[in-house]
Amino acid sequence: QELSPGRIQVLSDVFGTGLFKRTVIDKVCFKKGQQSDSEDLFGDYDSILGDSSVLAKLDDAEQNERLRGVEQQPEDEDVLSDSILDGLGDEPFEDLPASQLQFQEEVQEKAKRSRLQDRDKTSTPFRGLANGEGPLRRPAGARRSVADQLKRTMLGNAAAPSAVSRTAMLKEAVVSEEINVAMQAMETVSADMPDLGPFFGLPSKVKELMFKLRGIQSLYDWQQTCLNLDCVQQRKNLIYSLPTSGGKTLVAEILILRELLCRRKDCLFILPYISLVQEKLHMLGDGSRGAIIEMTLAKVQYVSKTTQIIGMSATLGNIKDLQMFLRAENYTNNFRPVQLKEFVKLHDTIYEVDPKEENCFRFSRLLNFKYSSTMQKIDPDHIIALVTEVIPAHSCLLFCPTKKNCENVAAMICKYLKEDFLRHREEEKGVLLRELRDSGNGSLCPVLKVTVPYGMAYHHSGLTSEERKLVEEAYSSGVLCLLTCTSTLAAGINLPARRVILRSPYIATDFLKRSQYKQMVGRAGRAGIDSVGESILILQEKDRNMVTRAKTLVCAPMESCYSNLMHDDGKGLLSLVLSLIGLNVNPSNSLQIRFCVSVAVMIRDDELKHSWCSSASVDLTYAEVLYKDLSKGLESLLLNSYLHLVYLVTPYDLIDQCKPDWMIFFRQFTLLSVAEQKMSAAVGVPESFVARKAAGQTVKKVRKRMYLALVLFSLLKETDVWSVSERFQLSRGFVQTLLGSASAFCSCVLHFAEELEEFWPFRALLAELTRRLSYCVKAELIPLMEVAGVLESRAKQLYAAGYKTLTHMANADPAALCTAIQNLYRKQANQIVASAKMLVNEKAAALQEEVDELLAPPSDLPQL
Repeated sequence: QELSPGRIQVLSDVFGTGLFKRTVIDKVCFKKGQQSDSEDLFGDYDSILGDSSVLAKLDDAEQNERLRGVEQQPEDEDVLSDSILDGLGDEPFEDLPASQLQFQEEVQEKAKRSRLQDRDKTSTPFRGLANGEGPLRRPAGARRSVADQLKRTMLGNAAAPSAVSRTAMLKEAVVSEEINVAMQAMETVSADMPDLGPFFGLPSKVKELMFKLRGIQSLYDWQQTCLNLDCVQQRKNLIYSLPTSGGKTLVAEILILRELLCRRKDCLFILPYISLVQEKLHMLGDGSRGAIIEMTLAKVQYVSKTTQIIGMSATLGNIKDLQMFLRAENYTNNFRPVQLKEFVKLHDTIYEVDPKEENCFRFSRLLNFKYSSTMQKIDPDHIIALVTEVIPAHSCLLFCPTKKNCENVAAMICKYLKEDFLRHREEEKGVLLRELRDSGNGSLCPVLKVTVPYGMAYHHSGLTSEERKLVEEAYSSGVLCLLTCTSTLAAGINLPARRVILRSPYIATDFLKRSQYKQMVGRAGRAGIDSVGESILILQEKDRNMVTRAKTLVCAPMESCYSNLMHDDGKGLLSLVLSLIGLNVNPSNSLQIRFCVSVAVMIRDDELKHSWCSSASVDLTYAEVLYKDLSKGLESLLLNSYLHLVYLVTPYDLIDQCKPDWMIFFRQFTLLSVAEQKMSAAVGVPESFVARKAAGQTVKKVRKRMYLALVLFSLLKETDVWSVSERFQLSRGFVQTLLGSASAFCSCVLHFAEELEEFWPFRALLAELTRRLSYCVKAELIPLMEVAGVLESRAKQLYAAGYKTLTHMANADPAALCTAIQNLYRKQANQIVASAKMLVNEKAAALQEEVDELLAPPSDLPQL
């Protein structure tokens, strides 16, 4: 229904013409599709219908109008309504939507047509009382109340299709198009230029934290230029190459933070960086590491076209090949924050490296240090003289060819240092010794016990991860002023020094490559501390060709970057192809071939030919051997001891790195139970075999894997790396590495067993063993070891103090923890409690998800 002119007059009398025009008409008009047949759309609508007093006024006004104008002629009514509608004018309706304007036109048109209609057809309001007792039932032809009429009219108008004018439709189309363009622009800006802050797209808080935590006030010019490159803003791949210590890592960190904070994307930080640029990776001892990174990058490029790859490297001879492989832009700069001076020492003479000279060297100075005859025999290379020129006021790194040489040189230097070195930061060095002892559960390396008081330490893979961390932090803070180290310290570990000394141009028995040399000497010079950095390469006269080779080492052009996929008879390439098939990355054979062709860009021709010639002898990793071992294990699996399971998860790749002491092997073998000895014989290592090896007899097949299994078995029983490493005459660093590798390999074997139904018995057994190997502590300490910052020694303290579960830790008072646990600071206690609470919440959330999933009705529930 529509509002008749009479109804409009009533509303105008009650509310006034202006209020009616602005409020009532505006609320009467709705667009199509905004109502529901099953509910009252206007129940919560803020209008005159929601106010009972207003409705009462409407009824009173209607009654008065009916009493006054029952006999009034229709013509007068029409004239009155016309005057009211004409008086509304066009100006108040300019701001109304098109649907409401259409409604006003229809109202006026209805008013005009009403003059021609029969007035007898129009029913009059009827509200009578029966005997004064109450309202009568409305007759069939009687009118409804104004409130009912108004409400029914509003519902009708909302349901009726509204004809919108062409002009209004064009306006709405323009607005809609503008909205779509704006949304696309916002998405483009969000994807390409996530500029959420003034610090290279990052909030200012990031800049403040960098200054507060790392002392970085501003970036170098090259860093700002690199971060503002078009390819970086457009999220294209980038390779930037600069000399070591040029500040490459900071650029990568800023880009990672921008992805995490602005784009809410995940990032993968792959270390060490040097594995991308070494030909055979002698520096890391295993070319397969470079192959793994190559495979990762190749698969990421091929699977995800939107993933951005940022590569850092030193200067390369074939950077264009690497660009082609990564489909990346290149940025190169020769910036170094501190000037580097390179020297070479021969006898007691030091020469400065100068490529402009004909022989590449020019005389610099003679060493001025008095050596006794005894010192000359012990230190023929004058290492003591070179290090005492800079320490303890400045820091020094001394690279040695072997791990044993690192320890011997550090001990040798300490014998001839003055007592003044002992008093330099003596208290802090005492704290370091206590921390080293605590990290070893009361054990302390005898070499470190002697060298640390003098401000020196050695650094190589023989240290445990806790010891390495403590030594690196002490060196960075200046507590230690000299580190004797192997080449691994140069690979990605940011420990600069005032002077870098290379004891020999060899790594083990291999002559240094130029890239390795540059990586080492690049550690010289600390930005913001030193004005100059020095490197000294020591040459021995016994090698006649040493000078010529050294000239090539320090002055030759940079080496090229080649692939490691063909390392070890092409295992990397085979592993890549098999992973593509196994992960169903490229189901099509043509795609597989195209992928291999794209990867072959970085493979040298001679390596490719050699690989195909020797393809018959390719070892498909250890999958076949593992399958045979697991199948044989099912026949006679030993369940009353962990030894059999430990043997099955002992890593194959560490076997060649172990040289068993066969007398120790025999003694440990005799301590096994009868069942364990039978198990050993079943895998091919009977007691007679070990006895013959211990007696020095030659045996065709050497079974080293059982020796490593005994090491892991002892760790599970004793959980002390120090005592186990001493018992088996292995370095504690190697034992810790073995434990970590076994834990990872155990997880791999578990997944392997899950894929093959025949190995179902191993699933539950290996799941628990993986957990045991991950923490390598007694079962009751495992829940405590899950908390961040809690190692074995701390877990034992907590357990002894009564904190035996994760719930105990989460509800602990940090102050009470500091009181109950020795040498526990308040900051550490707060971190432990916070970590425990987070773990408890995560486990509770996981359990809640399981409950919700259990209670949820199944989606495929049959319907009746």
